[in-house]
Amino acid sequence: MPAHLVAVALVLIGYAALAVSYLGWGSITARALRITTSNVMLVWPGWAVVLLIFQLLHLAFPLNAFVAAPVFLLGIAFAIPRLRGLRFPPALAIVVVLAACWIASRSMLAPQAYDAGLYYLNTIQWIHSYPIVPGLGNLHGRLAFNQSYFTYAASLNLAPLFENGPLFENGHRAANGFLLLLGGVTFLSRLRPGTTHPFESLPSLFALPILGHLALLSPGLTSPAPDLASEVLQLVMFVMLAGMLGAEESSPGETALLVILAATAITIKLSNIAFAIVVMAIVLALVRQMRVIVLVAFMFMIWMARGYVSSGAPLYPSTIGHIAFDWAVPRADVAQMAALIRGWAREPNQNWRAAVENGTWMHGWIQRIRQQKVEVLFPLGLGICFLAATLRKPRRETLLLLPVLAGLAFWYFTAPEPRFAHALFFCFAMAAALLFLASLQPRLTRRNFVLVLCAVFAITHLGITLQAIRHRHALAEISLTGWRPIPRAPLMRRTTASGLIVFTPTTDDRCWDAPLPCTPYFRDDLRLRVPGRMESGFTVTPAH
Repeated sequence: MPAHLVAVALVLIGYAALAVSYLGWGSITARALRITTSNVMLVWPGWAVVLLIFQLLHLAFPLNAFVAAPVFLLGIAFAIPRLRGLRFPPALAIVVVLAACWIASRSMLAPQAYDAGLYYLNTIQWIHSYPIVPGLGNLHGRLAFNQSYFTYAASLNLAPLFENGPLFENGHRAANGFLLLLGGVTFLSRLRPGTTHPFESLPSLFALPILGHLALLSPGLTSPAPDLASEVLQLVMFVMLAGMLGAEESSPGETALLVILAATAITIKLSNIAFAIVVMAIVLALVRQMRVIVLVAFMFMIWMARGYVSSGAPLYPSTIGHIAFDWAVPRADVAQMAALIRGWAREPNQNWRAAVENGTWMHGWIQRIRQQKVEVLFPLGLGICFLAATLRKPRRETLLLLPVLAGLAFWYFTAPEPRFAHALFFCFAMAAALLFLASLQPRLTRRNFVLVLCAVFAITHLGITLQAIRHRHALAEISLTGWRPIPRAPLMRRTTASGLIVFTPTTDDRCWDAPLPCTPYFRDDLRLRVPGRMESGFTVTPAH
């Protein structure tokens, strides 16, 4: 127990230090963009800008503590002027600390997401050990997924500054816990009693239970999973967009921040692209922010450049813009990875080629969707009912549906696995419920509107409430012994035709955090671009 308490205490200190550092970078960003917003909201652009800085630094350096720590310390120094006047309500502080203790204890369990062993931990290990490696996708196709989230997760591993304790090789496992806490504090800070328009405070109120649902049941809390980060970002962007659409006059600070978060969400995971692009389009159509457009363009430029380095394709696994560098993943392999993802999303663990080439997958897919009652069917059906019952659909507020519908359409036509939709079905139900309430508010007395609001809130969250009751035992599923060990993969040592030694797992396709280079997909034609130098990158092109 004492070791666990020490581990939790260190994680809480880490959370606080991250929040302060991101606040400092957020304040510098706000000053550069000439915008103002609250201290809590400033943490988000600070996080996004630090993510950009780490992506830049990783082009030349391994993202270890000697690179990450100065960036965090500089952010803390930037935050000092703001900390002097910072006020935190005691009741809110107690709630946040208690939630942080539980989240920290739960994140210490062994990783639960299958992809953590397949490529999450492997990707983080490469980022932590080497500068960005050209052609890494030739070693393992999933290592070429250009997800900036992993630079965030890797930056939290403070080895070799700390040889012991939870921050050594475990910081990445606390990454999503911090984002969940930040999302919760964001929503709580936006609850303002007495607001006139339903879109001002109600979106935060409706999003809070969903955040609790994710904390309780998402496997991403114990794993450095970009899926959970995407869910939190989508909820935050949804709440901010709703507030902007409901306000009489849009805040320049809020709109700039929303554009930055939308751009960051795309770099976090490409499945966010439709939702995020429509959010940016709505914001920039209503309020023009030229300075933030320059920043976003730079973010995309760096992100796409990293894609070219790791795979030769800026939007991997799309072949759009593919260039046949000597380290590039062959175009046919890129297309095959895209087809594999699309086919697996249609028929998991089945013949993915058949799922891509014909429509026989639809029956099985519908059967699986029918089992996703809480995450898909209930919010989808509820949203349709609320929209049908909406008396008046105001033009401006209805824009809230556009990014959600665009995201769902993109999800269906690309990779219709429910978890790839992230929080979009929940957002659809919330958007429909908010539009329904907005249409009723002018027609009801304040007392009657409050009664209807309580009923709509209860109905909207009925599914996740019942699921939380069924899975209430999950509240006790925390580690009381500190960080649980990461599973180890039995490995086979194999040698390619060029003499390159590669480790492959023998029991399944998960390397976990095995020694580098490790891949479940051995290729005899794989070789280093410069013999003996791992950082030179991998290629499958014939040597000249």
